[in-house]
Amino acid sequence: MKRKRSYSERSLDKSFERLMSLKLTSDYSLSPVEARTLTQDIRLHIDKTQKNLIHEGQVLFTAVINTEPAGKALIHCRTKQIRLNVYPTELVELSFKDHKSYNKLMVQRLCWEALQQGCNLTQEDLARLLHCSVSTIKRIISDYRKENNLIPTRGNYCDIGPGVSHKYEAVKRFLKGYTITDIARAISHDRQSVERYVDDFTMVYSAFVNEQYSPLRISRMFRMSEKLVQEYISLYQQFKDDSDCKYRLEQIQLRAVLLFDRSQKNRRNLQ
Repeated sequence: MKRKRSYSERSLDKSFERLMSLKLTSDYSLSPVEARTLTQDIRLHIDKTQKNLIHEGQVLFTAVINTEPAGKALIHCRTKQIRLNVYPTELVELSFKDHKSYNKLMVQRLCWEALQQGCNLTQEDLARLLHCSVSTIKRIISDYRKENNLIPTRGNYCDIGPGVSHKYEAVKRFLKGYTITDIARAISHDRQSVERYVDDFTMVYSAFVNEQYSPLRISRMFRMSEKLVQEYISLYQQFKDDSDCKYRLEQIQLRAVLLFDRSQKNRRNLQ
């Protein structure tokens, strides 16, 4: 008996990737593997060259610019249009299986996505985007606060501090034991970007702890802003005595050795 396909599988059947792959196999006689590979290449090309294009699952949304103070009336605040991925493909299955967990994850994804574009979402914005009540959003944000995980909504942004960045947040979560995949999902980044943030932190850590270089020297060495270097150093100082993070810091130390070996190999190849 043929297995009945789930709601999430049926929803994914209508994605750009599936429809394009089907067209390539039926109209151009490509194999399924060739069709999927070509579709991925097309998607990457569109993402790189058509930055103003609204992609599947995204919406244009007007949000308050994050330099506007929290106490200022919304009607007087400066706003701008941003792109938000309100229907992420990778969360389709979760949206059908566990809507409560889906909403909780989406709250932080949308808030970080907005912050990356220079804006903060209000609780009312989140309720509208996720088609739920404001009280539900308040409960989710309260749950995050109990977990010592502040979300950059318009109301919370001053508590977190204007210096917080997605790079800082990604590395902080890594030190707390989250996987690269979980971090990427939470802050709406790809795995490669999160890996790069952790590598940057690793280089700063090694230069600061092992070589005892100054933040200014580290900034010049790795061509990072001095502000970001200071953020990474503050993260190390925050977690260096935390027994729960000991394993992660040991991983960072090993990662530093591997990064050094890789850079030496690349240097020899260029000679």
